[in-house]
Amino acid sequence: MIIYLILYAAAYLASASGHTLLAGLELGIAAIYLFAESVKRSGSFCDLRGLFSLSFSGGEALAVMRLSYLSSEWSPVTWLSFFAAQMAFLTAWELTGIRMDGRSGFGIASPGQTENGGWNSGFGSGRRSAFGGDRGRSGGHGTGGADSARHAVAASAFAIAAVSFLSFLFEAFRLGYVPLFVRGVPHAYSEFHLMGVHYITVSCVLVPGLDMIYLKLRKDAGEQFSVRVRSVGSINRFHFLNGNMIGKRDLFFDRLAELALILSLAVPLLCVSRFQMMFGILIAVAVYVRMFDRIRPWMIPAALTVIAVLFAALSVARSHDAAYLNQVFEMKNEHMPVFFSQPYIYIANNYENFDYMVRALTEHSMGAKSMMPLLTFTGIKFLKPELVEWPMYFVKEELTTTTILYDAYYDFGVFGVVLFSALLGGAARWIADRAEKCTNPVMFLFYGQAAVYLLLAFFTTWFSLPVTWFYFGVTAAAALAVELRS
Repeated sequence: MIIYLILYAAAYLASASGHTLLAGLELGIAAIYLFAESVKRSGSFCDLRGLFSLSFSGGEALAVMRLSYLSSEWSPVTWLSFFAAQMAFLTAWELTGIRMDGRSGFGIASPGQTENGGWNSGFGSGRRSAFGGDRGRSGGHGTGGADSARHAVAASAFAIAAVSFLSFLFEAFRLGYVPLFVRGVPHAYSEFHLMGVHYITVSCVLVPGLDMIYLKLRKDAGEQFSVRVRSVGSINRFHFLNGNMIGKRDLFFDRLAELALILSLAVPLLCVSRFQMMFGILIAVAVYVRMFDRIRPWMIPAALTVIAVLFAALSVARSHDAAYLNQVFEMKNEHMPVFFSQPYIYIANNYENFDYMVRALTEHSMGAKSMMPLLTFTGIKFLKPELVEWPMYFVKEELTTTTILYDAYYDFGVFGVVLFSALLGGAARWIADRAEKCTNPVMFLFYGQAAVYLLLAFFTTWFSLPVTWFYFGVTAAAALAVELRS
């Protein structure tokens, strides 16, 4: 933390003296340092602490460069808030780790492994698992509960995808259009929602992550299938897939998982929702990185390329041309390609919105902003709308995204930022520990969502959004279904 403190102080001084590129470089080095330390100590590129540090401090580094005319010198309170958030998160992570297992929060083993190198998380730790049967170091599952759990994961994925797709069809029918087929209306998707129903439509983003869990369970069960076939002395009921013998029942669930994936990707495509498409893919990537023990070097750039291509294609489909975007972004370099200026603004301007709010705010909301999910799901916001009618402060009306800290400061100022960041760090450490020791594989879907929220900490107030908690509720239902089946 000392290195981060020194670099942060240097960045503040550089920015105050007008050397914004140097300030950005120093903050960027600080972000990379924190991420590298987290990866080194945890052994995982998907370490939650590292993702938050890379995202939040890295986004701050881009913002402080002021490459757009929308940028301005930040208030000292803004600098203090960002510093306090990072320190509170890291401190809470450490203290929670010490409280949970009596050792430093930096000392967790590599993902899915115990400290002596054996598999944990119930995936081959050599202990009795909740899925039935004993699991050895090979990572195989027992045959009874393991089969049921695996099939329940596939069935849950299909159920979520099917209900999501039906919800989309209902919205399209009631609203009279499908966003993908609307031309010349850049914000067609913004109007495509029915109150309450759209939560169900966008729950499709959870399906790719569930499919990754199914793929892992399927892979681990490969050797068990061969053993079962040999034990009955017949292969009439089995087929070969990737060198492993599998049963017809498993082929059915394979097809079910594949159909679920197709439906889940069709919804954001038809909605022309770049965010939902990328969100689902990122959850799947996070689950894959966390559950699989080998990440090949080509996988990360391949995933980034796929996301970039999808983002560009959906931008075109939404009728967002380069001229329109450049007009909104007001980049100092007018010739900067939209391919670079768009992600830059979608990151950097969120910090500008925070600073603008710090300067303009006249009254704190005393918890009302952060309580939005509770006020929504209980219906209180409809009975007393004044509880949620707080003005929003944005540098430009077209750019309405914020950092994860926006509502925390709006509620209680710097104290709210420290409190929220500490709770976030403690919760992240708890999720990391549960995933390490879980016996229910759907826990990794919780982990995947947490990873994406922290990876996109620069983007919005995730935990003030009702849909975030709706996703957690759907995930909990899937976890319960798997638990009951296994």
